[in-house]
Amino acid sequence: MSLLGKITGFDQARGYITLLAVAAAAAGLYAWGAIGHAEAGKLERQAELLCSAAGSQFVAAPAKPGAKPKKGDRGKACLAEIRELAAFKRDTTDATNGVLAGAVAEQAAKARKDAARAAQDTAATRAAVERMEIENAAVEGDRVSGAWFGALNDLAGLRDPAD
Repeated sequence: MSLLGKITGFDQARGYITLLAVAAAAAGLYAWGAIGHAEAGKLERQAELLCSAAGSQFVAAPAKPGAKPKKGDRGKACLAEIRELAAFKRDTTDATNGVLAGAVAEQAAKARKDAARAAQDTAATRAAVERMEIENAAVEGDRVSGAWFGALNDLAGLRDPAD
């Protein structure tokens, strides 16, 4: 025994300290494993909820009644169902976007056509007003001519009597 060992008493308690260190390490590993097991349980419950929302099961039913399902098969059916749902959503969104793009193009074409028609109508109205002003200036006394009535009909949007 060394002088330091005699003073501190470490040599006598060495076995107990080693035992305590090993016990503490084992307790730490046990607690760490318990936390990991609890987390795995939570993750499995969450996976079961997600799979049931997707319309599938996380753990597929075994091929033979009474047999245990294989561990490697867990989540495969659910993953396939989720992939199908994602593909359906993607395809539906693409189709919807195509329909909406067509509707927007059709609406834009109608708006261009309406704008051209409005420009024609504005020009026709302006010409009718000018024609009416010319016919009003040509009136002598209180007598109006057939051309004046034609200009009035044109201004009102009616057919010209000569048509």
